[in-house]
Amino acid sequence: MNLRNTKLREVAFVNCKLRSVDFGAAALTKVTFPGSSLEEVEFERAKMSKVDFRGAAELGLHSGHGSLKGATISSLQLVDLAPAFAQVLGVTVQD
Repeated sequence: MNLRNTKLREVAFVNCKLRSVDFGAAALTKVTFPGSSLEEVEFERAKMSKVDFRGAAELGLHSGHGSLKGATISSLQLVDLAPAFAQVLGVTVQD
């Protein structure tokens, strides 16, 4: 699904399976994903304001991790996304 360059305001994706959806350069305001599964979703150059991913059943991003500014995620989602965030920031994680 191509939602590139769209403007989404006060949208709730409820119990949806969003696979390979392209939100590239989209403007998302007050968007939620309760019960939804996001798989291989792209957010390159997206702008977010009050976007809430906490209720998502799965948060699988293909790209655009650096565009999550303005979004809210849960602590468990943060742990899952940590390797991608480290890569975006250029941080090497080694034990």
